[in-house]
Amino acid sequence: MESGWWCSLGVLRAIKRSGYKPYFPLAAVNWTNEEGARYSKMCMSSGVWCGQLSPDEILKLKDIDGKKVSSELEAIGYNGPIAPDHKVNKLSAHFELHIEQGPKLEEMLAHEGGSIGIGIVQGIQAMRWYQVEIEGQEGHAGALEMVRRHDALVAASRLVLDLDEAARATQSVATVGRLIPKTIAPNTIVGKVDLIFDCRAIKESQLDSIIQKVESTIKSLSQDGGYHIEMRQIWAHKAVTFNEDCIAAVEEVLETRPDIPTLKMFSAAGHDSASTASVVPTTMIFVPSVGGISHNPAEFTTKDQCKAGAEVLLESVLGYDKKLKASMEAPGNQIEKGT
Repeated sequence: MESGWWCSLGVLRAIKRSGYKPYFPLAAVNWTNEEGARYSKMCMSSGVWCGQLSPDEILKLKDIDGKKVSSELEAIGYNGPIAPDHKVNKLSAHFELHIEQGPKLEEMLAHEGGSIGIGIVQGIQAMRWYQVEIEGQEGHAGALEMVRRHDALVAASRLVLDLDEAARATQSVATVGRLIPKTIAPNTIVGKVDLIFDCRAIKESQLDSIIQKVESTIKSLSQDGGYHIEMRQIWAHKAVTFNEDCIAAVEEVLETRPDIPTLKMFSAAGHDSASTASVVPTTMIFVPSVGGISHNPAEFTTKDQCKAGAEVLLESVLGYDKKLKASMEAPGNQIEKGT
């Protein structure tokens, strides 16, 4: 989210201009390929930093144009000598400001009144990505009768519909965000389809139920429809609960701001904070998404909402910094100092 990144820079500028000296050094981090849009590994750089993903594996990844991560980093001078590792590049805590990407904060504001609200994020739900390759048989669109066809796009369509049904049945969410027919001629039956689907839920058991349904559909298509189908998991992240002290730092700030309605909530979207939470105290702050719209040109958050989010981020970080200072200076209590 660009507004979250700019707000982080705003926090650093505000502190510098004020002359205030925090106990710990502060940094704004712009994690690469968080969405997994160009390279099919969500939270790519934060996953490497926290040790969940192999740097060597990530550097070999290719985008749809065949360009490797390693060559693209070298091209912009970012393949540096410092190890991308939380043990080398240390953080003492990680606070992330983000738009909600959903409608709950707006619904709260509609009920309680006002135009500015803050989500106090408790954690992030579990999520998995799967890649599916469906191979049927190409044929002439006019000459081959329907009963003789092995149309890979038809098989993919059935899989998509069954995935949707399974997600609804388990109170989860599932999305086919990429579906690529390999046949491009309009008068040719599609012989092969590649797709990637994303499924998310609060509990791993919900995701297990979705995958059982998908595997059952694949078995049926393979046995009865004559398709060759391969499915593999390409990324996953278990549900994350954020650090209590970091959450408390946000709550304490908002206790001094009775003009701002708040909502405790779990994130339905994935974030780099899901990775950082595995190695350092972490939490998130949400601001509203107008209309609940995200990943779309219509995505919008007002300036006043961004301003409120930046103010809460600033005060939360400084409050947590003071608590860490007190812990560091307490007799017999030592905390290794990072950023």
